[in-house]
Amino acid sequence: MHSDANNYRALATVEDGSCIYKGCTDPTAFNHDASATLAGQCITIVLGCLDSAAQNFYKGANTASGICTYIGCTDSVRPNYDPTATFDDGLCTPLHPGCTNSRALNYDAWSNQDDGSCVILGCKATDPSVTFNIPFLCDGASSFGRRRKLGKIPGGALCADPGAINYWSGTFNYVINYHPENTNFAFSECVFAVSGCTDPGASNYLVSASTDDNSCTFPVSGCTDAAATNFDSSATVLEGCVYPRPGCTDSLSTDYVPDANIDDDSCTYDSYGCSDANALNFDSVATVSVGCVARVEEL
Repeated sequence: MHSDANNYRALATVEDGSCIYKGCTDPTAFNHDASATLAGQCITIVLGCLDSAAQNFYKGANTASGICTYIGCTDSVRPNYDPTATFDDGLCTPLHPGCTNSRALNYDAWSNQDDGSCVILGCKATDPSVTFNIPFLCDGASSFGRRRKLGKIPGGALCADPGAINYWSGTFNYVINYHPENTNFAFSECVFAVSGCTDPGASNYLVSASTDDNSCTFPVSGCTDAAATNFDSSATVLEGCVYPRPGCTDSLSTDYVPDANIDDDSCTYDSYGCSDANALNFDSVATVSVGCVARVEEL
């Protein structure tokens, strides 16, 4: 007498406990119905990544596999580090060591990793950040002004060696245009050597590099993820990965998964017969009901 039962009879007046409920009785199926007593159509479980933001998102999956892959720069010391990435895409911003302090004489706007090479002139006694101490700067600007005029070379300034004057200590002989005889302290004229990749076609090209250090690397696009079906061991930049997508690949099957690229033997097919439990020719294994022969109700 339950209208939702598969064998419900409108003329029945006494409930005899014979109600049959149709549904998927396969406990391994995605749509398993524990209350079903009559086999119905089942949907096979298809494992995969259900997050559309992931690299290996599988549209045809209906059950999460827990192996979603998120790409990005995974190196925490790089400027474009992505803490949410689980797989490196080969596009981390190259590190360009150099002086990143804009106060320094050898400041390099293109450097993104300070290598401790900054040269900051001043009085260490009053400024702890100074890396090259100039004693007479500690005496005041007027003293510096008088000494700055000593030994000026006509025709423009050259990069001076601070050791040429008694008030100075150390040397600047690692600059490209170092000149030991110059005593004009126009340090803004100094040009410092910057090592790096000088090839514009390289992935780590450094615009400010004046000396090539043989560090140039060139991108090779391809699938760098070994979990993909088209893994390319020679690739350095992730592109075009195709991931395994198990499922039924037969379009004639009731379990057909259009996005599947690996058949997992999960295909099932319709069974034609009469699925009406009230019919004379009831077929308990039929999934598509056809040709039922109705019972003649007794008056």
